Amino acid sequence: MIRGAGASMLVLAAAPMLAVAVTLAFVALASSPIVALAAGRSDDAPGAQGPASREGSPRTSIEAARRAKQNYFRDHPFSPLRAFARHDFLPFEPGREPTAIVGAGEGAEVRLDAPGIPPDLIRITVLNPQSAGGPYRFRLERRAPGGDIRLDGTALAEEGPEATTVVPEETKIEIGPFAIRPYVQAEAGILILFDSRRTEGTRFVAPADFPVDLAWRFRLPLVRVPEPETVRMQTSLGRVKEYRRVGYFEIDPPPGSGGGGKVRVFAYQPTFAQKKDEALSILFTDLTTGKETYPAGRYIDVTPPTDGLYTLDFNAAYNPLCAYTDVYNCPIPPRENALPVAVRAGELDYRGRKQH
Repeated sequence: MIRGAGASMLVLAAAPMLAVAVTLAFVALASSPIVALAAGRSDDAPGAQGPASREGSPRTSIEAARRAKQNYFRDHPFSPLRAFARHDFLPFEPGREPTAIVGAGEGAEVRLDAPGIPPDLIRITVLNPQSAGGPYRFRLERRAPGGDIRLDGTALAEEGPEATTVVPEETKIEIGPFAIRPYVQAEAGILILFDSRRTEGTRFVAPADFPVDLAWRFRLPLVRVPEPETVRMQTSLGRVKEYRRVGYFEIDPPPGSGGGGKVRVFAYQPTFAQKKDEALSILFTDLTTGKETYPAGRYIDVTPPTDGLYTLDFNAAYNPLCAYTDVYNCPIPPRENALPVAVRAGELDYRGRKQH
């Protein structure tokens, strides 16, 4: 059973893929813990879960990345396990800046209920870029004292000119036990809401993985398609995300995986987020999908090659963020990447879902 918001559409889109059913290692961080190399700034696409380690031997690096991931999921203000709600701003229109009121009151569009939070605490407004192609910004205007508002750890003044400020996307807006992540994707403002209490004590259930198997780690050239095509992928919230199919890898699955020869794995680049040149996203299902692994499939981030060869490591396969909570808008792997083998490497289905 596929879970999460928009589940009925996700089931419809994924059913053919799962019926054939056969047939995101974290990347190094940029300036923000959520900024990923492969898919750019996006919490709901490949490359968005958190930090990674790429030092030492492959096995050591994989194990270090898994430890870092568990720490991130337990402790970071933007941990996917803490996400509980989402606010989508209305689309931009000429002469109008999308805005939302944050507070504990029933009239607040972004509601945070906890002791000490006023009903009308701050107004958050999405600001257009100052120049074409520039970054979006968010204006925060305090409307009441209290609330313990912190912006990347610095307290927001309770009154005076300093009580209004403009911050860049991905600023950590913390209010009491809550955190708000502001960003813009496909020219739409989004706030993801987090509650630190959701990973306290026994409520924290760490993600789990198959044992490391280096037979699922490949060094390969990318077979490029002459003219990259646009692929429209359905998402867990019933929307569409567009990618460019840039080429494919041909892998020799290890013995016992059910393969009968080389398997083609397609690679994509998103059109909706910034990325580093040559960084790729792999979205796939396999014979473990819906059994041992997440029913909608898994992702891998592939960083740019240093010697003409890419490292395609299925030990780094991870669940989309909608595996943990309903608030994310995750692309569903296309049928062409339904692999006819059992990839017993990478992340298992998340068993702590009921607690989050």
